[in-house]
Amino acid sequence: MAMMMKNKGESFKMFFWSCLILCLGASVQGAGLKVEMELSAPVVREGGNLTIRCWTANTPHSCIINPPNKDYVSLTSGFKNATKDGVNYDGSNLERGECIARIPFIEEKHNGNWTCDMSAGLHSGLAVREVVVAKAPGQPQLELSRTEINSKYPYTYRKGETMIITCSVKTGRPAANISIYLGDELLPEENKPSYNNGVQDNSQMTRGTAKRTMQVNDNNKEVKCIANHVALKNPLESIKQRVEVWYEPQPIEEHPIQHYGFRIGHVETIKVEIDANPQPEFVWSVNNQEIKVGPYQNQRMRVLPIEPVGNGFTGKWLAQLEIDSVQKSDTENEYTLVAKNYEGTAAPYRIKISTSTEPESSGFGAVHIVGIVVAALALCLLVFIGVFARATGRWCFADGSTRNIGESDVEDPASSIKLLRFYKPKTGGANTTGERSDTESAGRYSRSEVDNSSGNSKKPRIIFSQLFRRNKDKVSGTDTDTMRTVVNVDDEKIPETIDVTQKINPCGLVYAELDLTQKELVSTPRRVSDDKTEYAEILYTKTEDKDTK
Repeated sequence: MAMMMKNKGESFKMFFWSCLILCLGASVQGAGLKVEMELSAPVVREGGNLTIRCWTANTPHSCIINPPNKDYVSLTSGFKNATKDGVNYDGSNLERGECIARIPFIEEKHNGNWTCDMSAGLHSGLAVREVVVAKAPGQPQLELSRTEINSKYPYTYRKGETMIITCSVKTGRPAANISIYLGDELLPEENKPSYNNGVQDNSQMTRGTAKRTMQVNDNNKEVKCIANHVALKNPLESIKQRVEVWYEPQPIEEHPIQHYGFRIGHVETIKVEIDANPQPEFVWSVNNQEIKVGPYQNQRMRVLPIEPVGNGFTGKWLAQLEIDSVQKSDTENEYTLVAKNYEGTAAPYRIKISTSTEPESSGFGAVHIVGIVVAALALCLLVFIGVFARATGRWCFADGSTRNIGESDVEDPASSIKLLRFYKPKTGGANTTGERSDTESAGRYSRSEVDNSSGNSKKPRIIFSQLFRRNKDKVSGTDTDTMRTVVNVDDEKIPETIDVTQKINPCGLVYAELDLTQKELVSTPRRVSDDKTEYAEILYTKTEDKDTK
């Protein structure tokens, strides 16, 4: 008996160790082959197509692409192509470590996890990927937070209160994208969690919230939620909900309020539009005397009923005071309007009326005024730059050399003579004796004419015009005088004494310099009757001596 028990114990030990070795071998085999899996698209619509590709670096001898319903086909080297349940299996590249499943028409049953099992020798590997077949979500549902006031007046908030908007979209696969709007403004969402619906088709519900501190301009706006999804051709929109905001009567910028065009002897109405919600009460006063609602007061004035502006939800109301047979004295009265509602009372509105026509607006706003000021400043800057350049001899006013402020640009006035224009008359006769050339200047402020010959015959004279003039000396900064000298030049006797050089300054002005050199002149008799003298007008500047008054 003991022997039998001993044999059973040894058999159990052998069986245990054999199973352990087999499990370890299977684990080693599974870990030895790396399998990759790729989908042509992670999310596909029903009716679309999908390609599933599996591959490994080894050369497998089998490949199994298993759909969610487990109705698979095993591809081997001898069985490379098959079609089953609408899926085309392709193992033509199995020797290169690849197998493919093509689904030409996606259906709901293809949604779920697909596996790829490949074996190569004693090794095998497994890869898993989820195929999501898109499912359109349901209609977005909108929910607004409740406050003390909107428990009685639904979807109504006071100015400054916080409105919380919740939008939820059910049964979407994958989760839908939602957007919450107040009017045309997209509100930022604080959170957008997704929840599983708890069903087998892994569809999800999306819920998003947004907050808004209500302001006056939010009154009469609509709240809506829009859902976008890959399975939808057009977005889904929730039912719109219009919200109201309560606030006190708002002030009017114009003070006092001016009304023009009132006609003497006619029935005229003073109209004032007030922004308030809910509807306010109006109290009219003329010269501090209250005007009651109803028939004419003193047979001349009465308060008309309040009229809403627009559809009645805009928060704008029209207060009206009618005047029967307007008189001149009515234009001198002071009209006061007080508006109040549940949220508060506004400061009194003061109104003035006039029989004159309304003055036309100048059309100049703040932007126009700023533009004019900027243009004026730019013009002043340009003028300053021009004056500075002129005073310092820079840029367009430079004469080809660079000078600093306080540095003289003329060492010797005689050397700065500029020939502005030169003209030489043609003469037909030969040169005669007695002709000479005079280039002397007759004093600081004199204009000397050289070669005054006897006789009454007048010689032709060409006067050169001045192109530009410097009024300030760069050294002293005082006014200088322009000296004009008429030079008689005998072209046939001393042409070599005139050195004319053309220069171009940075502004493109062309001038010529006349260099007067001291040369020995040939003194020969001249004939007075010969009219061969040329004239040139020479312009140069000379700084006034400090001792000269």
